Amino acid sequence: MKGIEKITAKIIEEANEAAAAKIKDAESEAAAIAESYAAIAEAETDKILDAGKTEASRLTERLAAAAQTESKKAVLAEKQTLIREAFSIAEAELSKLPDSDKLNVTRVMPDGSVQHKRDTEAVLAQRQAELTPRVAEILFAEET
Repeated sequence: MKGIEKITAKIIEEANEAAAAKIKDAESEAAAIAESYAAIAEAETDKILDAGKTEASRLTERLAAAAQTESKKAVLAEKQTLIREAFSIAEAELSKLPDSDKLNVTRVMPDGSVQHKRDTEAVLAQRQAELTPRVAEILFAEET
């Protein structure tokens, strides 16, 4: 029986060695597969992050544009309010004037003062006199 035990032991030893080699090969193959999928996962992660960054950038731009639009709307609303107030002041100032002066009013100033037609004509004449030399200078400068 000693011979059979030796043969059996030898067969078991060879089977264990073959099993260990197969396990080693399987572990090596599993490590290669895991490494391959880790690289794929990393590439997908980068792709998803890039897409997220792009979407975040687009969203930021849209929100900035919306904020700018809302800001412009707020400024416009404030301007409209100021214009309504200015007309209210002008109307109040005009209602204080005697009927004979109402026809001669050309402008109600922001401070509430009234500018009459005769005053406006003088201001326009002065402004024209100031601008005439400058206009001539511009016209002659373009020709040279």
